[in-house]
Amino acid sequence: MKKMFKRISAILLSGMMVASLAGCGSQKEEKAVLRCKQEQQGYTVEMVFDAKGDKATRLTQTSTLDVAELPQEALDAVDESLKKMEDTYKEMKGVDYSYKKEESKIVETIVIDLSEETIKSMSESGLLPIQSNSDKPVKMISIKQSRESLKENGWTIEE
Repeated sequence: MKKMFKRISAILLSGMMVASLAGCGSQKEEKAVLRCKQEQQGYTVEMVFDAKGDKATRLTQTSTLDVAELPQEALDAVDESLKKMEDTYKEMKGVDYSYKKEESKIVETIVIDLSEETIKSMSESGLLPIQSNSDKPVKMISIKQSRESLKENGWTIEE
């Protein structure tokens, strides 16, 4: 049970860390989308980035956990973790968090407005680990750098 909980937490954190890569890019007005997915042992994470040019403007992360085979003790631990996440995210401006329990799965959705203010707030709280190429504060998420990093980390990119 603890291994499953740690695995779930690791996947969530790795998804957020990879998604948080920052960089500079053009400010074109056309809308771009980056979709990526990772599946592992009954757990699927899908991230969709909305963007203008290279600048990500919104991230929607949907995590689906197959709970059909989990023992009650593991289900209780997952439920407790989700409630903590809900409490944490409801305090964050620019972030919508929800989860729902279905017959054999739990679906968690996080929608993040990737404004400079939200990026700063989430990175300061440790919810959005940021990797930057300089000492300057991160002001944007780069679609190009995120795509490259996601590919390197085993994510399936759906163009």
